[in-house]
Amino acid sequence: MDGAGDTDEDIRRPVVLVLQTSAVKRVFSVVILYLLAVLLGFVLLVHPPGDLVWTLFLGAMLAGTVWLAIRTQAATRHWLELRDDGLYRNGEDLLCGFDEIASVNRGVFAFKPSNGFLLRLKVPGQRCWAPGLYWRLGPFLGVGGATHKAQADMMSEAIALILEQRTAS
Repeated sequence: MDGAGDTDEDIRRPVVLVLQTSAVKRVFSVVILYLLAVLLGFVLLVHPPGDLVWTLFLGAMLAGTVWLAIRTQAATRHWLELRDDGLYRNGEDLLCGFDEIASVNRGVFAFKPSNGFLLRLKVPGQRCWAPGLYWRLGPFLGVGGATHKAQADMMSEAIALILEQRTAS
């Protein structure tokens, strides 16, 4: 094969780092959410509140908890890849390119996901959320939650180094 038919999209950039979810954190978070749903269902069925408003509230909480558990279970199957041009979900969907990142915030008191880091972006993007993996809200991209702490620390350091090299050039 001579590569004459290859396009830029067919050629994948090399992966610098991979950030995966921790199996223990993934299972723990999903199990806790399902246990909360069971408790809410128990209260609704065995000890229903006398007021219709409280019954509807508990029903909405039950539905929301089940939805969040299913969403967390699906989202934590994915992973993030750092490549030389940006951060990707599952190696296919670009979350943000390095030209979009203004800074990396990984301090102890930073508003960031657990065991993760926060990217401040130059331009606000579309809101998205994968519970336990990442969220994007306005000019912020929070990465972490149910991820491995060591992998998240390495990825944030690598992003900071790449940004520093790009600004020095």
